Amino acid sequence: MEIYTSMLDNIDEGIILIDERLSVRFWNRYMTNITDLSEEDVEGKYIYEVLPKFKEKIFLRTFRTMIKENRKHFFSAALHKNFVHDKNYGDQYLRQNLKLSTISIDEKNYILMEIIDVTGEYIRVEGYKDYIKKFRDIERSLNKSELKYKILFENMIKGFIYTKIVKDDNGDIKDLLILDVNKAFLNFFKIEKEDILHKELFTELEYPVFKKGLIDEIKKHAFEGATLKIDEMYIPNLNRTIEVLGYKMGEDSYALLFDDITEKKNNEKAIRKLAYYDQLTGTYNRKIFIEKAEKELAIARSNKTKSALIMLDLDKFKEINDTYGYYYGDEVLKISAKRIKNIIRKGDFAGRYGGDELLIFISNIKRESNIEIIARRISKALKTPIVVEGQTIYPSASLGISFYPKDSLIIDGLIKIADQNLYKAKVKRGGYYFK
Repeated sequence: MEIYTSMLDNIDEGIILIDERLSVRFWNRYMTNITDLSEEDVEGKYIYEVLPKFKEKIFLRTFRTMIKENRKHFFSAALHKNFVHDKNYGDQYLRQNLKLSTISIDEKNYILMEIIDVTGEYIRVEGYKDYIKKFRDIERSLNKSELKYKILFENMIKGFIYTKIVKDDNGDIKDLLILDVNKAFLNFFKIEKEDILHKELFTELEYPVFKKGLIDEIKKHAFEGATLKIDEMYIPNLNRTIEVLGYKMGEDSYALLFDDITEKKNNEKAIRKLAYYDQLTGTYNRKIFIEKAEKELAIARSNKTKSALIMLDLDKFKEINDTYGYYYGDEVLKISAKRIKNIIRKGDFAGRYGGDELLIFISNIKRESNIEIIARRISKALKTPIVVEGQTIYPSASLGISFYPKDSLIIDGLIKIADQNLYKAKVKRGGYYFK
């Protein structure tokens, strides 16, 4: 079997190569499946003839600039349904990033693209990172030879392992013998090709990613011929998160793809943090706090348990800002919130209600005296002096407390009562108050 031909034609991704005239020079089987156009149908045709969306000026201008200057280019664009015709995507509008790179072969420039159907609902287009050096016999190589497949395989963004299935005497899958890997895999796992080639993946190589559970899953899917997909797998020693795709490519062949999604996951965490948390205190923002409190009240209602809400306000906070400056006030609020999170139980939570007001939700309490213990601990902690850039500040706080179901059955009612009790606590100059 020709390894690269098999891999590039059986991979579950679209691979396209276009030349300096913007004509299609390579089109794999995946592209045939999603467009009903074979490589013979598209070879030599302009890219925008077979994928009409690329006729837009922004694409044509970018393609020609890249070919002329032999440089990478990146831009984002909305590719509408006619990107791959209407066949699989109905009336949906598709949104994806288009990343393109040129490869240089025998002093001629080509554009390399990879099309990945991520969810079945949209597609994204990604190019390749590295440049390729010169190769001989360009016309013959790009038309039918094995070299063109090797070029594409070597420069894919995803890490790729192509293996031969090794069976035991009973016909069960014993291991996977590595026939080839690409540069992305070697770079990701920091290994040389000669150290991995023609070795058995599970028994001769040691990677944290290949734990027993995953090995069993791979063997099971390889035996059944089913596609294995793991959306998220963390590798501690590399501090990276990967997506794994495995599928059978023939009777005795199996492929594994590794996609580094660390940046994607970090971005998702950052976005979630912005959406859920107050950036200064690190507690929940007002919206999320109320949503979580409502869910907790529903649980308390179902389990017939009691809960409490504490509204906390830093005393003379305006004076701190006026005397020392807003930076010092922010630091006092930040440190106070951290002290509160260290005191409350796991499962209880705090949120910023506004300004220097914080809310604390305490679930599943047995008696009101339990809350008194927590309130005293918080009051004591928030009276501890805080040093900010050599300046010692002496804060304090007042707490208003309300109880479910005694004071109210809904979160808005509990906040209202806690606010009233907070005012009474301030009148008596600090401490906490509840009826």
